[in-house]
Amino acid sequence: YGNQAVPLLISEQGWNKTPFCEMLLPPELSFGYTGNLQLSNKNQVFQQMAQMLLINLDEFNQISPKVQQGFLKNIITLSSVKTKRPYGRHVEDFPRRASFIATTNETKVLADPTGSRRFLAVQLTGPIDVSERPNYEQLYAQAMDALHEHVPTFFNEEQTKQIVESNRRFCETTAAEMFFLDHFEPAADEKEGEWMTATAILEYLKNEVGISLLQNISAVAFGRRLTHMDNLTKDEKEYGNAYLVKRKKR
Repeated sequence: YGNQAVPLLISEQGWNKTPFCEMLLPPELSFGYTGNLQLSNKNQVFQQMAQMLLINLDEFNQISPKVQQGFLKNIITLSSVKTKRPYGRHVEDFPRRASFIATTNETKVLADPTGSRRFLAVQLTGPIDVSERPNYEQLYAQAMDALHEHVPTFFNEEQTKQIVESNRRFCETTAAEMFFLDHFEPAADEKEGEWMTATAILEYLKNEVGISLLQNISAVAFGRRLTHMDNLTKDEKEYGNAYLVKRKKR
């Protein structure tokens, strides 16, 4: 069934990202490509995942963080989908065929550091040459050879870590993170810092900058962000996960 990893092409406008995606399928399979997916229409999404071969999430930066972390993250991993046929009366179970690819003109587009392992973000260094079509026969031969040689179809733990690390530069910085960096910094040891939970840090920031600016961020989501922050030590205490931080003098 469709891949659980999504190539994400990042570049400035006009570098042929979308034409390149449209050329990935040979003419005989061009019916299986779409760049018109409305994530707000779940029935349409499931139908296209069962019918299409390649779905381009064009303008990926326009997908909200909530959708990225919820619905999109879920459907990328599905092996089958439940939906009605056009004009059908009953919900049926269909194998998921479509793979995803995505394009964007923005650099900071990944909303969930923990879910970024599903994306293979690539920042282009120049326009893609689309003057000639890919050698489909050779690509198919290479794919069949990999299949017969039982080449792994999944990333191992070390490869997953490398993907997450590579994607960090493409992750959005939330308001809570910016306020955190304004008021705290990672501490080297307990002599210069203190252990604080995500909840305690968040409450401190609300008192400093105002509740209204942080009312939509949960302690759980904030904790996930802190876990992926550079040089910030995390430890599991009896009262929950805590972070070794130093308050900045103001």
